[in-house]
Amino acid sequence: VQATPRLAVALDLSYQRWSQFENPSTITEVELDVGQFNDQVNIPPSAPISDPNFADILVPRLGAEYVMPWRKNLIALRAGYAYEPSPAPAQTGDSNFIDNNKHIASVGGGLELPGLGTIVPLPVAFDAFVQLTVLESRMHVKTSPVDEIGDFRSSGTVWAAGLTSRWKF
Repeated sequence: VQATPRLAVALDLSYQRWSQFENPSTITEVELDVGQFNDQVNIPPSAPISDPNFADILVPRLGAEYVMPWRKNLIALRAGYAYEPSPAPAQTGDSNFIDNNKHIASVGGGLELPGLGTIVPLPVAFDAFVQLTVLESRMHVKTSPVDEIGDFRSSGTVWAAGLTSRWKF
């Protein structure tokens, strides 16, 4: 058990190589055998799959943890923030790779117990978090006025939560 409170701050910058992302669309090939009418049927080839043209991005993250003793236990309070720019270009053509710039914030905490008696004598820890991802609003205006999907806007929020436990043996 720590005798004094401790604050830890972490800063991370990751480089993500989205330019290497390959188009995940499927290629469909159709063969038709209609016997004597094969010469009468013309099935055009599938349209080529375009490169998604994703860009490489830098993602900064900042996190903090404050650990303090409480009775014979340790309590940790945590918070974090990340900004993830979208690697996807504006979807003006045939593709619809919908992605947005993301603001990601989280808070959490943990409790470490020195043990749970004689059956579990070693430390046991429980952690929980809540995370909110906010997707910045983004408008995609299609080049073709007869595009099947048409212009669209994407935005939203995503909530996540989790619980974990760690047991030492």
